[in-house]
Amino acid sequence: MPRRKPLGWPRYMVPRRLKSGATGYYWDIPSWAKKNGCTLSIEALGTDYADAKKRCDELLNPQFDAWCKREDISVSSNRAATGSFDWMVAIYKTHPRYAQRPAKTRKSYD
Repeated sequence: MPRRKPLGWPRYMVPRRLKSGATGYYWDIPSWAKKNGCTLSIEALGTDYADAKKRCDELLNPQFDAWCKREDISVSSNRAATGSFDWMVAIYKTHPRYAQRPAKTRKSYD
């Protein structure tokens, strides 16, 4: 019997087991859309389910729906503008020093 995804799972989001043993999330469009010229492509969403779901629901799926309806939609990302404080914090969070901090300390940065 095939496994079913839980209620509320975003469309086109796929879980994959990473080499480290963690679960990584990816967003991928159906093959029929690729054949019909959809310019959106597979995107790695990271290992945090909440962040991955948010990006799918707020950005990727609405863009894909607009493509299906042949509407124009701005392809803006949810990323902070370069040089802003939010951008600087996002860069810091990707740095290995941030990952070395205890979980209690990392919560205060958020």
